Amino acid sequence: MTEAATVEAPTTITLSEICAELGIKPQGARVKLRRKMKEAKGEGFRWTFPIEQKAEIVSLLTAKAEAKAEAKAKADAESEDDEDDGEDE
Repeated sequence: MTEAATVEAPTTITLSEICAELGIKPQGARVKLRRKMKEAKGEGFRWTFPIEQKAEIVSLLTAKAEAKAEAKAKADAESEDDEDDGEDE
């Protein structure tokens, strides 16, 4: 009888893997993270993170895009409100 090999879930994730999931270039992601993470500026820093930190990294990389989307949605809602106000006159 042979024992089934147990497969352990990964404990780390690379920036390249995160970028592939988000559809962004790793070079641009590194630039953003260097601005936002003190430890990323050090010599010899590796772009590998604990899997628990993935959500934080994703939010750092997508914050600007999310802010743009929210601003656009707000502007669209305001323009619809303005159009509705004009119809009442």
